[in-house]
Amino acid sequence: MSNTTTLNSATGIDLRRALNLLTTVLSSHDLPVAFLFGAGTSCAVRVPTGVDDETRPLIPAVIALTERCKESVTSEATDGTIWKAVWDQLEADSQTYNNRKDIEAILSRLRMVIAALPGANFQGATSDQLGRMEKHICGGIAREVNPKESDIPEELPHDHFARWIKKLHRTRAIEVFTVNYDILIERSLESQRVPVFDGFVGSYRPYFDASVFDRDNDELLSSWLRLWKLHGSINWSGGNGEPIVRGEVKEDGQMIMPSHFKYEESKKMPYRAMQDKLGRVMSQKSAVLIVEGYAFGDDHINEIILSHAERSGATILALMYSDPVEGSAVKNLSKGKGNFVCIAPKEGCIGGDWATWDAQSLKEVADDPLFKTLVSEEHGCILGDFAQFGKLLSRLSFPSLTLEKDVS
Repeated sequence: MSNTTTLNSATGIDLRRALNLLTTVLSSHDLPVAFLFGAGTSCAVRVPTGVDDETRPLIPAVIALTERCKESVTSEATDGTIWKAVWDQLEADSQTYNNRKDIEAILSRLRMVIAALPGANFQGATSDQLGRMEKHICGGIAREVNPKESDIPEELPHDHFARWIKKLHRTRAIEVFTVNYDILIERSLESQRVPVFDGFVGSYRPYFDASVFDRDNDELLSSWLRLWKLHGSINWSGGNGEPIVRGEVKEDGQMIMPSHFKYEESKKMPYRAMQDKLGRVMSQKSAVLIVEGYAFGDDHINEIILSHAERSGATILALMYSDPVEGSAVKNLSKGKGNFVCIAPKEGCIGGDWATWDAQSLKEVADDPLFKTLVSEEHGCILGDFAQFGKLLSRLSFPSLTLEKDVS
């Protein structure tokens, strides 16, 4: 990609040129293009709450997930009372030592207690009760990312992405990396009859084959999308010496649960092979990684992306749901990086510098039919919402598509 430092002006960053960069990448036939999807892509699927016109994410974000796990733990019939005392202490310790009390911090503290105090009591709970509590939490997380078929809306933001993929004519395959456990993206790709390769081979019980990661892309059809699930999936099973296979959805599927142990777990197969694949993609000089729904909260993945991009000059193009605060991971990681482009609602980063969008360019983009409803002077650029990004992809795929035909 060309030098992006010219996109800044004295009055702010030129949003039009930033979006031109994005659409150029999306329209390219031969650039190595990859996507990194985070939890925000799944949270973009919203369903009615039953109260007026209110909606909620089909798959909860971390705050709601933490609340649901707490409710499930403390209301459990047999151990709920003891588990509540444990949870309260873990929550307090997490706030004290980690300055946070979300499910990742709490599960990390619980696992640390189990490892450090084998056979001992903690807040009145035995080691067996603590072990059951950990399993209960992990099972709860798995259930939350596996919604009932009847609860899934007929139309998903992922469908826009799948239709866009289907319309592409590329010389290189699109690579999609995701940290999500759910299978919403697989569901949409299959409904649109998009061929997918995810590292598993076979028909009866497809098994993970690490050797395919060593093959050149030319050996695999460029029309097949590559899907790499960096943290596992609810439809994987096996491990502990058994081969990882893909099959029916299981509530205890093979997943790297949120906790400090996930970095150790990620060194195991098949996760290591998929992380190596991410590194190889980012090692290509002309590669572009489009980031959606990911707030750069996973240090291990960040290290893979940034270390390889620093050596190769590959471009990172991050679409942010909200304007990041000073000191946030994305601001710290992107500052001073000439190949790190961020597009947030009211501000962005190009050429390593953060600034608000230039007012004139914001107005011009808001008047462009391609970005109508996706960019406004009031709300800025909302392409960090996966549902809105999907609308852009639909407009690129079907240029004659009118606003009225957009799927909301």
